[in-house]
Amino acid sequence: MEPTLVGVVAILTALSLFVTGVLTADEALAGFGDRVVIFVAALFVVSEGLDATGVTTWAGQAITDRTGTGRTVLLVSFMVFAGVLSAVVSPNGAVAALLPMVVVVAVRQGHAPSQLLIPLAFAAHGGSLLALSGSPVNVIVSNALADAGGQPFKFFDFTIVGLPLLIVTVLLAVFAGPKLLPNRAPTSILSDLGRHAATLSGHYALQDGFYRLRVTEGSCLTGATLQDLTKATPTLSVLGLQIPSGEAAAANHLIGAGDAVSLSGSAQEVICFAQSNGLNVGMSPVTAETLMTRQMGVVDVVVPPRSPLVGERFFPGMVRQGTIVVLAIGHLGLEAGRRWSSCG
Repeated sequence: MEPTLVGVVAILTALSLFVTGVLTADEALAGFGDRVVIFVAALFVVSEGLDATGVTTWAGQAITDRTGTGRTVLLVSFMVFAGVLSAVVSPNGAVAALLPMVVVVAVRQGHAPSQLLIPLAFAAHGGSLLALSGSPVNVIVSNALADAGGQPFKFFDFTIVGLPLLIVTVLLAVFAGPKLLPNRAPTSILSDLGRHAATLSGHYALQDGFYRLRVTEGSCLTGATLQDLTKATPTLSVLGLQIPSGEAAAANHLIGAGDAVSLSGSAQEVICFAQSNGLNVGMSPVTAETLMTRQMGVVDVVVPPRSPLVGERFFPGMVRQGTIVVLAIGHLGLEAGRRWSSCG
């Protein structure tokens, strides 16, 4: 059942009990102010925040870089990390955040994913008993104990059970795991995109970079042609001019406000040219480090026959559909550094 549907069913159930007279209005709405509900909701917020900001991915990558490639070292590191993380964001959140990274590491280092993923899940559930925030069940039990007249659990009261459980789980996975855990090879090897950006950057010579400058009102380039612009920038390479409608400007097009000029050259010369001619820098050179992020990706495409793009003119720095930026292009027979790709 979808999470949204679960929430709708829960709210409708409370409303139906109120309408039928089983609950009063205060009783039907009491759950929204219950401290357990608020605390559990806060756990999901923290879990999503750690995942969305890339903290778990960064930490996992740091572990991989420092522990090496051996199965035992990777297994212990990931299990301990999953257990500690589960104490903060719950087992489900920890496993969901670490699962893609563990699979990639397993494939990259030649290990069976099943040898790492199953212990990861057990370690996460063991780590949920390291602290009160490790699981919503811990909070509910603590609240029930307080309602029954007892003393609610403190934040680390569960550690006396969770720490030995996590240690035993790690030891069992290390020593008994090779015999008990399945050693299954995936039917299809997952694509390792970790080095994809660097490969494309070198293949398409993206280290040269480009700048996208937008012509402003009152710019001294207004009324000039593309040929005039080329003559005015002998130390820079003019890659192209794009008009506001999104098309590449014709050779006799008169530059106007809103046009975008793509230049290649040193950063200092481009900035100096932009300042002296009333241009705004709209895009800096794209590097291998910025090609693949949480906000941007890169794709290598081939234009098929009878495509609407056949016959159109493109150049590096050209923007299509608002967010897609052309990085490079090439035709048959041209060197790799002049081929095209796009990112967005």
